[in-house]
Amino acid sequence: MLKMREKILKLLFMVSVGFIFVFPHSAGADNLSEFGIPDIKGLDPIRIIDLDKTLKIPGKETKYELYRVDKTSVLTYKIDGRQYGVAYDRDNKLPIDVLLMDPNGYGYYEPVPSNKPFEAPEWVILHHQ
Repeated sequence: MLKMREKILKLLFMVSVGFIFVFPHSAGADNLSEFGIPDIKGLDPIRIIDLDKTLKIPGKETKYELYRVDKTSVLTYKIDGRQYGVAYDRDNKLPIDVLLMDPNGYGYYEPVPSNKPFEAPEWVILHHQ
């Protein structure tokens, strides 16, 4: 009985891990709060801008969505609805306080050094429809 339970638990674990790898960013969790970025779920953006930010996809593939939370600005970067970047600014003055990228599509963001170009990661380009 115990061995059967262990097998079922291992199978459930493998299926759940496989689901995350097959469908990046589907787990629903992210680490944005660790960087002090407020939750914008359920808010409507105050501005949406379509821009051409990568040569690998023709046209205006990148959607910027600007949100205001109190006196701060949160800007999301998306391609086909897949969020790959977030900028956060507390005083609405340059330079931007925090610039983050999800390099693998799993919802775990990393700071982008100021000397590194901010480009769409390969995972979001590969998933382009």
